[in-house]
Amino acid sequence: MKPYYLINDVCVCCGAFVPEGRQICRDCEQGIEKGKPVKASLLDLMSIQMGCDYLSDLRFLDHARRAELAEKLGNLPARDADLHDWNDALHYLTGDDRPRATAEQAKSTLIAGLTAH
Repeated sequence: MKPYYLINDVCVCCGAFVPEGRQICRDCEQGIEKGKPVKASLLDLMSIQMGCDYLSDLRFLDHARRAELAEKLGNLPARDADLHDWNDALHYLTGDDRPRATAEQAKSTLIAGLTAH
């Protein structure tokens, strides 16, 4: 097992070591820029997209930033993340723990939840 101080210093996509303050390694970052798919969760990708230092920062976005996130999610096809990821994000960010039957339902409920406040 890694020492405690290294647990958070890994790439959210591949698990490689990253310098403190980064969430994604240079190789994965370059892959994303070239359009290569990554193996990160939807929540991790949202955190990176919103410039959060920590995943938990997503829960503390102000209304304007939540609306910005909702807009970004609105442009993302539901099929780009699996149903589990959409339901996980819905629960984590809104507290709604009822799984939706389709990714599109979970996505639309998440967007509505982000803009409701």
